[in-house]
Amino acid sequence: MISIAGLLYDGQSSRQIAAQLHLNTDNQLYLETPEGRSSVAFSDIDISPRIGNTPRFIDLSEGRRFETADNDAIDLLETKIPNSGSLQWVHHLESRLKYVLATLVFVIVFSWGFIQFGIPALSKTIAFILPTGVSQSIGQGTLELLDEWAFSESELAETRRQELRKKMLTVLPTNTGYTFDLQFRKGNAFGANAFALPDGTIVFTDEIIALSENDDELITVMAHEVGHVVHRHNLRRLVQDSSLAIVLVAVTGDVSTTSSLLLALPTLMVEASYSQVFEIEADSYALNYIQEQDMDGSHFVNLMSRLENQHNEDEAPADKSESNRILDYFSSHPPTKERIKRFAPES
Repeated sequence: MISIAGLLYDGQSSRQIAAQLHLNTDNQLYLETPEGRSSVAFSDIDISPRIGNTPRFIDLSEGRRFETADNDAIDLLETKIPNSGSLQWVHHLESRLKYVLATLVFVIVFSWGFIQFGIPALSKTIAFILPTGVSQSIGQGTLELLDEWAFSESELAETRRQELRKKMLTVLPTNTGYTFDLQFRKGNAFGANAFALPDGTIVFTDEIIALSENDDELITVMAHEVGHVVHRHNLRRLVQDSSLAIVLVAVTGDVSTTSSLLLALPTLMVEASYSQVFEIEADSYALNYIQEQDMDGSHFVNLMSRLENQHNEDEAPADKSESNRILDYFSSHPPTKERIKRFAPES
């Protein structure tokens, strides 16, 4: 005979009463409470799996639930129930350290592999399945928002703007589904910069135009930004960011304030890695254009070097001997020396 002491919830209120579940020698199950005894059919019960030594639940008919901390008795009861779908193997696995460690290693390796390779592949597939109209919808209004809080009207002469737009036509690919548009703004806090929006709008600041020494330098940067649009980097980034957040929540559970702080560093590292991949792809697009047009890759190198020097001058001096390698990893762009080797191997 098996007797299991516990608490019974009637399923109608939060009230609980002391109860006992008995299995007699005739293999008959019945429930005993201060109100009396009632038989219980095996087909009417559902036993929760054992997880460590946490309390177990047995769901009964009419919404009732029996709770007990006597896990050993429940395990014995399960062996007596005909055709029991016992999940004792769950407890067998989680109660043995070697299985727990093996599972932990599997989860870490699988999560790393999915984040490192699965998410980029998935985002690329999704981005190229979606019509170009999706990217255009995402890009609409972005420049207006930037104008409100960051940029001001360009001070370039209109003739200079038209001259650069005309030269940009030589960079644009055909049959991409995008309508490219070159816009000029005074960068202010952004300084010398150029970037592409998802809808094909490419923005050059007055500062980067002033920093350039010839238009060929600007054309190579245009090719780089067109590469971002053609490879749908903004849309892929959006999918990757969403997927990464889902994976982190799935692996770690509820992301509370404390866990958010703990997750910030690895998330930053992964995001930086994704950004560097996009920059390398855009560099490759620009490099192919330069080679097709028989241009000198040093035009791109020279402007990038000037941009980096200006950025370094704007920063407070610090000992960078040990930190440079780390900062390169967190940078959204590949190290400038690596880019120089690709565009001007002899430099």
